[in-house]
Amino acid sequence: MKTQLLIFRQKCWISALSNRCRYKGKLIVCRKGGIDFMKSNLKSEEKVEHQFDTFMKKVLRNKARDIYAENRRLNEKEISLDQLNEVELDVLCTYDNYETEHVNFHTHGYTISIKDALLAEAITCLSEQQQDIVLLSFFLGQHDIEIAIIMGIPRSTFSYKKIKALEELRKLMKEMLS
Repeated sequence: MKTQLLIFRQKCWISALSNRCRYKGKLIVCRKGGIDFMKSNLKSEEKVEHQFDTFMKKVLRNKARDIYAENRRLNEKEISLDQLNEVELDVLCTYDNYETEHVNFHTHGYTISIKDALLAEAITCLSEQQQDIVLLSFFLGQHDIEIAIIMGIPRSTFSYKKIKALEELRKLMKEMLS
C-alpha cells in the first residue's frame, strides 16, 4: 500500500497545508485524492479513559465490598484466641504426654507412671517397702486393708509404716527443694 502516514515536524508545512490545523499530535494522510487531515480525537480518547477509570473504580469498590462482607461473615463465626479466658482456652488446648517424661514404677503387678520428676526422685530414695506403700495407697487408691493383705502384714503395722513412709517422703522433698 502506497499510502503513508506522515507526521510533519515543521510548523511551516502544516500552516502551508491548512490554516485551521495545528501541528501538535495531528496526523496527515497522503492519498491519491489529496491530503486529508486525521486528528487524533482527544475528546474520544478522554472519553475512553474516563470510561476505563469508572469501570476500574466500580471493580475496586465491588471487590472491597466482597472483602468487607467476607470479613463480617468470618467475625460472626470465629473468635480470636485473645478474647478467650483461661477456662475456655484450656478446653481447646491439648497437651502432649510423652512416655520419656514419666518415671515408671513396677509394684505387685502394677505399673505406675509418675510425671513429676521431683516426686519420682523422692520415691526412688525410699526403701522398697515404703515405695510399695506410697504407690499402692496414693497412686492406685487402694484401701489400707487391701494393701496390708497384698503385702502380708497386719493392718495396724501397715498404718504405722504408711505414716513413716509419708514422713520420710516429706523430708526428702524438702531437702530436694532447698
